[in-house]
Amino acid sequence: MTQDYELVGSLGPCQKHGLKLRGGVTLEGGGHVVRGSRQKSSSGIVLDEKSAGAVVRNLEVTGFERGVRLAGVDGATLENVEAHHNGDPVAHKGYGIDVARGASNNVIQNVHVHHNADEGIHIGNGARGNRVVDSRFEENYRENVYFLENDGNSLEGSVLSGGNASAVFIKHARNVSLRGNTIGGKGIQVRGESSAVRIVDNQLTGHGLTIQPYSKGPRGKTVPRDITLSGGKISTSRACVRLLEARAVRLEGAALDCGKSLELDGDSDVTAVDTLLRRVECTGAGVAREVKTVHVRFVDREGEPAGGVEVVDGAGQAVGRSGDDGAWTGLLPVSTIRCPGPQVTNGGPVLLRHGSWSGSRSVREMSGDVRVGDG
Repeated sequence: MTQDYELVGSLGPCQKHGLKLRGGVTLEGGGHVVRGSRQKSSSGIVLDEKSAGAVVRNLEVTGFERGVRLAGVDGATLENVEAHHNGDPVAHKGYGIDVARGASNNVIQNVHVHHNADEGIHIGNGARGNRVVDSRFEENYRENVYFLENDGNSLEGSVLSGGNASAVFIKHARNVSLRGNTIGGKGIQVRGESSAVRIVDNQLTGHGLTIQPYSKGPRGKTVPRDITLSGGKISTSRACVRLLEARAVRLEGAALDCGKSLELDGDSDVTAVDTLLRRVECTGAGVAREVKTVHVRFVDREGEPAGGVEVVDGAGQAVGRSGDDGAWTGLLPVSTIRCPGPQVTNGGPVLLRHGSWSGSRSVREMSGDVRVGDG
């Protein structure tokens, strides 16, 4: 297609590919179907390096090995596209949407991707800056959404259910953002050399978050690091968060309504900020540090603001000073949980210094107005 076009009827079954768009072209599907004949290596809609800025909307694609293939395209948009029953259902090969060959800066919104033979959407090697927004993924055979060896891609405001492997699978990927999604089925898995993954304000049911190393391939063993779960809620009878081996994991303000809050193995380390760890199970070595955000105002014996109060946490680390208004906000350790065990150590008292005066307070006493100085 070399110019804008509105389908007036359905197409197919196509013997191989369906439609290929040039740059800047808009395809208005009008709710019609592009249907394939299940040929190997076939794609229903193809957007490649010559399709920059193309738009595909209001279309149904089915019966191809790949329903929609974004291969090297930059700045394209898919909107209100339904991709279903694509791929070989016996070999379980084929995707609803394939983001390949470094396709970047594309927006995939309000799509419905379901019952495809392998993955719902595959975001592959070198893909950058792609956004999947306000979409539905249901009952794709293995993963509903898969991020593989890419950087800076996101899944936002979407609903995922069913699937036999994972709702979301992240492998060797950087700077992945999962934000505001409702995720059922097999939960989220993060593997291998993945890093800087941000999982924010999601609702997970049935399964939680699993982070684990990967040992196959030319990289050898790789371990995920810098993974943050913040806000949202996980509800499952299983473990909310399983760290089979991970580094620099952070749980921040997350509600964990599970049989086990945390499972630790592989010398994993996690910091839980304002997140209640009701039960920690040790399946190997690891450490979990519980930390609380504290907001206080230091006052002198007359009740006036006390500026410059130095705060030293229970580990002996100076963590800040109050401002001229006496206010201080910071993180204080509550406890450390070490595996095997678990062995639980309280965070210890907080040391305060103000001029020639010094004194200690428990973390529980660090709220509201805190008096310092003699008297």
